[in-house]
Amino acid sequence: MKSEPLAVIEVGTSRVRVLIGEMRERGSLMILGYGESASRGVRKSEIIDYGSAADALRTAVDQAEQSGDTDLHRALLIISGGGIESRTIGCAVPLEGPERLGRKITPEDMEYVRSMTMKTPEPANRVRLHALERYYGVDDQRQILNPEGMYGNHLNLDMLSIYARTSVVDNFRSLLEDIDIDCEGVAYSGLCLAHGLLTEEQRQAGAAVVDMGGGTTNVMVYHEGRPCAAESVAVGGAHVTCDLMRALNLSFRQAETVKREEGRALADHLDTAGRISVSSDGEGFGGCVVRRRSLQKVIEVRVEETFQVIQSLLRERGVLDLLGTGVVLAGGGSCLEGVPDAAHRVFDTAVQTGRVMDVIGLPGAAESVQYAVAVGGLRVAAEQKTAPRRRRSGGRLWPGVLRRRKRRGDGGGS
Repeated sequence: MKSEPLAVIEVGTSRVRVLIGEMRERGSLMILGYGESASRGVRKSEIIDYGSAADALRTAVDQAEQSGDTDLHRALLIISGGGIESRTIGCAVPLEGPERLGRKITPEDMEYVRSMTMKTPEPANRVRLHALERYYGVDDQRQILNPEGMYGNHLNLDMLSIYARTSVVDNFRSLLEDIDIDCEGVAYSGLCLAHGLLTEEQRQAGAAVVDMGGGTTNVMVYHEGRPCAAESVAVGGAHVTCDLMRALNLSFRQAETVKREEGRALADHLDTAGRISVSSDGEGFGGCVVRRRSLQKVIEVRVEETFQVIQSLLRERGVLDLLGTGVVLAGGGSCLEGVPDAAHRVFDTAVQTGRVMDVIGLPGAAESVQYAVAVGGLRVAAEQKTAPRRRRSGGRLWPGVLRRRKRRGDGGGS
C-alpha cells in the first residue's frame, strides 16, 4: 500500500502556507499540493485573534487539498518567534569496564549518554522542540563526531536544544486540532529553512541562514556539519512598514505598497533623488508625495538595525567567525532591493539569497525563497519518519501529546 504523503503547515505573521509532498529518489522532493493565504490574527508569529487565525488556516488547507486532490489528516507544524531560544546542554557518563574504569565505546553507550542529556530540565514555561547533536567527547578529547569503537574512561555529549514558549505551541497545536488535523510534531522554522537551502558543503564550511519574515527574523547557524546556534528576533518586514507609516504619515496599505514598489534598503543606492507619488488608500488617507531618499533611509535604518542585533547575538554565542560560506538570506523581507548589500555591510562576509533546489512542482519559480521554510519542513518530516527514533535530529515528535481530539462525528469509544 502506498504510504501517505508528507505535509507541513507554516503559520507566519504575513502568510499561511501548506505543502503536501513526497520524497523521490536521490533526495528530490515532489510537491503534490500547496495552499497559501494571507495570515490573519497573528502578530510576531503568535496568535492574537484565534478565530481569524483559524479561518486563514482553513483557507490554505482547503487550497492544498484541492490542488493535491487529497484529504489532509496530519501535518508537521512549523513555528517561528514564540519565545524561541536555544542553549547547549550536555552530560558525561563513566565507561565502566569489567574490573576498572575504561573500555571501548559501544552504540549502547552513545544512546545512554543521549538519553541522559535529554533529561536536562527545560526552562520555565518552555518546551523543547529539538535536541540536535553537536559533538561527543572522550575524556579530554573534544569535538568528536562519532566515538563508537574508541577507548576511554568517560563519554560526554553536547547538544543544541531549541525551546519555544509552551503557550504558543499549545495555541498553534489547538488551531490544527480544531480543523481536524493531527499535529505530528512541531519544528522551528530556522531549522526547516536550513534543511531547505543549505547544501552539505555549506554546512561543513559554516553558514548562517536568515529568514526575514513579516513579524520575526529567524537564524540558524551550522559549522562542520553540526548546528551551532538558533536565534529569533521579534522584528520583521511589518516593522519596516510601520516605520514608514510613522515617518511619512502614511496608512499601512500605502506604506506597504510604496515599500514593495519603490523601497530599497540602502539610502546611498543610486537613484535616491526625486519624489514618489503615493495614491490615496480610499480609507481616510489621501494621496501625497514623499522624498525617495527619506523612504530609503527609513528602510535602511530598520534593516541594518535588524542585522546588527543578529550580529550581536551570534557574537555572544561565539559563532560569528564560523561563517565560512557567509550568510544565506530568505523570506519575504530578503526580496527588497539592497537587503543583501546591507547584510554584507554589517556582517562583512559573503551574502547570498537562498535558492530551493531539487524540488519539483512548486508554484511559480522552483527556486522561490518564499517556500524555502515549508520545503525544508517537508525534508525534516521525511527525516523524522525514516530515521530511528533515538537518532532523530529533526525534532521531537511529541507522541500522544499532539494527537488531536477525536474528530467530531466519529462516535464514541477508543
